[in-house]
Amino acid sequence: HTDITNTTVPFGTDVHDKAILTASSTGPVPTGTVDFTLMTGLLCNGQTLATQNDVALVAGTAESSVQNDLTPGQYSYSVHYDGDGSYNTANALCEPFTIVNSLVVEKTANTSFDRKWNWNIVKVVDDSTLILADGESYTVNYDVDVTAVSEDTNRMITGNITITNPTGNPSATISGISDVLNNSGAATIDCTPDATATVFPIVLVGGGVLNCTYVKTGASATDSLNTVTVSTTGTVPGDDATAAVVWSTTPTNEIDECVDVTDNQTWVGALGTICSNQAPAHFDYSTTFGPSTNLDADVIT
Repeated sequence: HTDITNTTVPFGTDVHDKAILTASSTGPVPTGTVDFTLMTGLLCNGQTLATQNDVALVAGTAESSVQNDLTPGQYSYSVHYDGDGSYNTANALCEPFTIVNSLVVEKTANTSFDRKWNWNIVKVVDDSTLILADGESYTVNYDVDVTAVSEDTNRMITGNITITNPTGNPSATISGISDVLNNSGAATIDCTPDATATVFPIVLVGGGVLNCTYVKTGASATDSLNTVTVSTTGTVPGDDATAAVVWSTTPTNEIDECVDVTDNQTWVGALGTICSNQAPAHFDYSTTFGPSTNLDADVIT
């Protein structure tokens, strides 16, 4: 058993009282019974919540039943000894204790990333060298293939962290906050309204709320879980919270998602605009080289 007299324990702690009666230097071990009373308040003068009378002493010791449904608040036990043939009745000192809620921690996780498109254009001609006789013409065919490969970059996870000290709690002293991704590690946390450095400890009064944000740049596509842990010193326990990290298949931003395809030969010019959802794309066209049909086509490329 742990003595919680004059201390604070978290909500959900099983509590009970224990009476230990000590014999006088010349007398026998006390026998008889004791009465336990659990009350609200710290001075053994509040509302009675539970009583157990005539609990028999065994080797000078008796215990009350366990209380496991006490809400956060201030309480105290009083013990009365009913006496026996060797000892008079007596009252023990009041035994106060406090039950508090842990901090309530909540969080969100939002993902974003960019998709950059890298394009490749290949132009092929069926005859790359022509020797034409005077007055002769010849038609040359071209094929242009356009392909694209994407690269997802700038993965980022951001979100909010909300820390509440429940109403009725004493002030909580927050000694640190960590926010960690399961694969890419720690995020940067800001608990100030003006983006200045967050300095610990932070004192959060009962009923108070602390709002923080966090950001993780260079996140990994394998990140799937985000955990925040709030540490405290003093009487109010900290807590943690998790949020699932879900990556969309649709990027937040696309870079170079479309490309304009142009042949630098003046008799061809613009072939068209191709976007990532149209790749791979193919163009084919032809031109005739000769003295009268294409006066600009002096050189084939």
